[in-house]
Amino acid sequence: MVTFQREEYASLVDEIKPLVEKDWRELAENQEEVPLNVNYAGYQVLEKLGMLRAFSARQAGKLVGYAVYFTRNHTHFSTTRFACADAIWLDPAYRAPRVGLKLLAFVEKTLKSELKAGEVLVMHTTTKLAAPALGRILGHLGHLPIEMGYSKLLRG
Repeated sequence: MVTFQREEYASLVDEIKPLVEKDWRELAENQEEVPLNVNYAGYQVLEKLGMLRAFSARQAGKLVGYAVYFTRNHTHFSTTRFACADAIWLDPAYRAPRVGLKLLAFVEKTLKSELKAGEVLVMHTTTKLAAPALGRILGHLGHLPIEMGYSKLLRG
């Protein structure tokens, strides 16, 4: 059975590296021009500032997936806290049945539990066109599609 936890990012770093590589290989655009070069120390700084939440999916103790959200008050809406997804990935062997749904439901429940009475948090999660299942999961959890992102690689 897959279990879900909120974990300190610093404790996940060594375990998460091979999964981040798999995530990048599966979903990243422009891999030749944009090599994977994660600033793991930067993540740890953000966590110490209270601006990062890391969640794990584990099977018998083995890390099989993760969700990482940046959390802070938005610069346009300074009284409202936002949790913006940085990365969500689940090993393909664990994508069914409903493991991804359970992971994101756990993330949502945990983020909500951190709120004070009357406080609001907006969860913002982007999806890849190449991975539509995440959008279906988010829709099932009541998240609404609100924008479309565009990307273009510029060369100098």
